[in-house]
Amino acid sequence: MGRKNEGGKLMVYGEAKRKLEKSARLYLEMRGFLIKEQNWGSGKNKIDLIAFKAGLIHFIEVNYIKDTLSDTSVDVLTESRLKQIKDAIDAWMSENRYTGQYVFSTLQLSGQEMAVVSFNESIL
Repeated sequence: MGRKNEGGKLMVYGEAKRKLEKSARLYLEMRGFLIKEQNWGSGKNKIDLIAFKAGLIHFIEVNYIKDTLSDTSVDVLTESRLKQIKDAIDAWMSENRYTGQYVFSTLQLSGQEMAVVSFNESIL
């Protein structure tokens, strides 16, 4: 399915990644989010999903969690990854001339079915 990156996060590729992204989108859309962008950015400065809900923009990091007992959003987000996300958010806001409020969230999925195990809003 994948390998771990420098922070120990399990990276998913190919069909597993497509399934992860589809599950994340469906979860958010069923909760009233309007997905505007997916995998926005370049290099390591990427944002998995950008969505709108209730007049706010939401930047969402999607992670696959292998061990739901020990992994949390804090565990999978290293300082370097958080900096990359902040840089990507700043770039998106500048490119889109967006000056409003935003929310940064993490969405964790696990298992063969890519079930959502947690959704944490406003963690930055």
